[in-house]
Amino acid sequence: MNSSQVSFYCKKTGCFLILFLIVSTYTFALKNTSLKNGNWCTTPSSNDWSLGQGPADGQDTIVIATGHTITIIPSNSCNVNSTTYNKMYIQVYGTLKLTNGAKLQLDADGIIDVLEGGLIFSDSNGNGEKIAIGTKPNGNGPNYIWEGNNGSIVGPKTLSKNGLGPLPVNLLFFNAEQQNEKITLRWATSTELNNDYFSIERSEDAANWQKVAIVKGGENSNSKKEYRIEDEISTEQRTSTNTIYYQLRQRDFDGTEKVFPMIAIQLQSSPMLHLIPNPTSEYVIVEGLSENLNTLQLINSLGQLQELFPVPGKSNVFDTNGLSNGIYFVSYTTSAHKTILHKLFIVH
Repeated sequence: MNSSQVSFYCKKTGCFLILFLIVSTYTFALKNTSLKNGNWCTTPSSNDWSLGQGPADGQDTIVIATGHTITIIPSNSCNVNSTTYNKMYIQVYGTLKLTNGAKLQLDADGIIDVLEGGLIFSDSNGNGEKIAIGTKPNGNGPNYIWEGNNGSIVGPKTLSKNGLGPLPVNLLFFNAEQQNEKITLRWATSTELNNDYFSIERSEDAANWQKVAIVKGGENSNSKKEYRIEDEISTEQRTSTNTIYYQLRQRDFDGTEKVFPMIAIQLQSSPMLHLIPNPTSEYVIVEGLSENLNTLQLINSLGQLQELFPVPGKSNVFDTNGLSNGIYFVSYTTSAHKTILHKLFIVH
């Protein structure tokens, strides 16, 4: 049985999207991934970054992939020292290098995760290179979390407005897969620190969210942990929207929360098949199936295949006079090779 699947993989090769755009944890925005060694600031149409330009406001998720070194060099064409990036989430799998007094400044909602194997460093022996997240508690100037003369930051670590600390949860992947009316959500972590629980949220517009489930976290763990839940999608949802969004929210025991980038899955809607009348005694009309009528099968409650007798001249009308009373299943195979069952009640 085929299924529709999208994945957000955060492992050795960085974070990559399969099938659909992964948007940020804050709004429906963009992800920008490094494609090779290069600079933070680039000219338009640069091939250093997946979006053709360096990080900018509106690009909520910035990924420095494994094996890549991205260098921040302030210049007349790179106003990084006078720029504050709003609600930006940076994932460092490779290397982020600050040089020539570069200052990277995020607002109070910004987060930098240095994943295992990731590195942030200054190659100017602390010549004013700094990273700020938010402002000082008294509001007087940037809240500098790291300075070059403090030494390199080796992952796993996280930088937030609260300072530099251990990475609470190192997410390996988060993906969704549809099978008929159910969406199976899976994710895994390599390490967890003070992790109380995960909550999974669903949205049809990437803006308004509904909590689907709460899953107990691994508290403190240094080994891989895998999680799985199923979310049932109603027929109304499958017919009213093409795409469903999910996001994973992680909560520490102290109440600190982190929301990982959302994923999107395009729903594979089933043809709207109708059996008329149902219950029936003499015949049944199959409506709503314009193709694949030759895949129709009738199965009784014991799983035994029953012969279908089309009414002469009516390819979608079948004689049920010869069937015993009971519950049957009309089965058909879609063009996507998915088998769908519909109940049919025979009452003479």
